[in-house]
Amino acid sequence: MHLQSTTFMTFSPGGKTKTIMETVARHCQCRSFSVNLLPHQDPLRRQFESEELLVTGFPVYSGRMPSPLVKRLAYIKGNRSPAVVIATYGNHFYGDALLEMADFLSSRGFVVIGGAAFIGRHAVFPDIAEDRPNASDLKRASAFAQTLEAKINRLDHPDNGAVLLPGHHPYQKAKRFPAVPTSTKDCRICGVCAINCPVQAIPRDAPDKTDRDKCIACTTCIVHCPYHCRQFKKRDLFLIHKKAVKTTRVILSPETWL
Repeated sequence: MHLQSTTFMTFSPGGKTKTIMETVARHCQCRSFSVNLLPHQDPLRRQFESEELLVTGFPVYSGRMPSPLVKRLAYIKGNRSPAVVIATYGNHFYGDALLEMADFLSSRGFVVIGGAAFIGRHAVFPDIAEDRPNASDLKRASAFAQTLEAKINRLDHPDNGAVLLPGHHPYQKAKRFPAVPTSTKDCRICGVCAINCPVQAIPRDAPDKTDRDKCIACTTCIVHCPYHCRQFKKRDLFLIHKKAVKTTRVILSPETWL
């Protein structure tokens, strides 16, 4: 199968998913496009043909794909177009996230021909998987991209390369993280966090506040605050961190499906 183009759609609050996606993209042999799904935006409207590849990349939240992607990608359509699902997670578990995105894309006319799960530094607890993705992970990402390329070259149609990604039906219940980032007393009300929040959980007229009902604890505001005034309250994270450390003691490796 000869690809006409590849589109990389990435949701990467902390930059770790972006690192993996960029590594994979470097091995792309055809015309490629990059779409940043992180900023709050109207739903994308894009029709993919059978020789156009879509690669989606996102972090896992409590075993599920990020909820904003449902609206971001609501109007993309495939014509039995090939798709690849890439997820990153904080060395705990990826749950049903890969399957959820695969189902989502299949319902919109895509054929999932590959998938991968990579470990990235935990968004909330940076001491967990703090050096991931590391050089070994990026080597695996490159190998995945090369094997994917070889597979596509062998296919006469995406339907002949469909894969099943791990997960369960029904998906595990979506859980909201029990804490949200807040502003410290040093907040300068600059509004950078509000501008960058992917779910508009920070009011632009009161950027020192956080709407707990909207926040998905993605940490975009923490990453972008120029004065380091956005953070989780330590007392809110103490018990959660203790449990998280216990469940991430085993160092995990990337997994791929082709």
